[in-house]
Amino acid sequence: MLESIFLNNFFAFLIVTVIIVVVHEYGHYFFAKLCGVHIDVFSVGFGPKLFSFYDKAKTRWQICALPFGGFVKINGQEASFDESEAAKVSKDDKTNFINKNSLQKISIAFAGPLFNMILAVVIIFTIFISYGKPQIQPVISEILPNSVAEKYGLIVNDRILKINNIDVKSSEDMLNELQQAENNIANLVVQNKDEGQRELQVILGDDHKLGVKIGGEISTQKVGIKESFSESIKYTFQITKMSILGIKRLIFGEEKMKNLGGIIQIAKSSGDAMRSGFESFLFLIALLSINLAILNLLPIPGLDGGHILFYIFDLLWIGKLIKPKVRIYAVACGFILLIGLMIVANSNDIIKLINKTQ
Repeated sequence: MLESIFLNNFFAFLIVTVIIVVVHEYGHYFFAKLCGVHIDVFSVGFGPKLFSFYDKAKTRWQICALPFGGFVKINGQEASFDESEAAKVSKDDKTNFINKNSLQKISIAFAGPLFNMILAVVIIFTIFISYGKPQIQPVISEILPNSVAEKYGLIVNDRILKINNIDVKSSEDMLNELQQAENNIANLVVQNKDEGQRELQVILGDDHKLGVKIGGEISTQKVGIKESFSESIKYTFQITKMSILGIKRLIFGEEKMKNLGGIIQIAKSSGDAMRSGFESFLFLIALLSINLAILNLLPIPGLDGGHILFYIFDLLWIGKLIKPKVRIYAVACGFILLIGLMIVANSNDIIKLINKTQ
């Protein structure tokens, strides 16, 4: 069961993984080059080399046997965690990462997630131009407990027609009008097959939300180049915000760890998206690219966010109080935490598969 699911989705999973990881690593490469740092290796994949060559800057570009992502080896970055190795680096070597200032180091570390976000914007822009902007019809699919909607009698399958005399044609329109409601008052016109059309005045909370989930049909709206560009940035921001809220819910226990998915889930989602059509496949790449950016910006030692945190300490002179050994131990703890999360996520996938076969 596990083998068949992974093999059926392997090609799609491979494409998604290589694209988002290589773009991420190219961000580090690009900014390192801008800062004058030498790149030793740019690798697509891990393990034994299948093919490699050196460019004019003496960077080795290689393709390896295990094509699940890639990495960039930046000259001197590893030595920054080792006092003995750092002491061997000449202060006159301007191509070494160690000799760059904290702001340059921060920019190099931040560039990977930045390029993932840019990739997402480009993909979503391409989707909007080619297929149109998706619109979810403002139909309530679920009422959250103890919510404003429950208090004022909204029900499942209610369609929001107007908010404060403004026509509502999509879930995005609904959210925008609720956010702009003056004095937290929203006058709603809703329609339901069973209840007919009715008017309600509701008092919103400070978050300006009704406390509902939207699950109407999805339609598309043709948009021009200028609007596609602005909307793609806005759409990327909205996905980023939802992803951050999801991580927050996991951290504070509002979301159960058993809902965390791993490699099997990503592979299955990749395969499903590819079979659903090119548009769905592109959107999944954008979604995973955003999530990779957010994950890497978490202030966990070993991730880009952890490196950035150390460089900020260096910028504020706090870094002088943190010995390289402490940084090494912190990175080791960060990797242990990440490995633990990977084990939990992939165990969840396996448990779900086992439950399906029973």
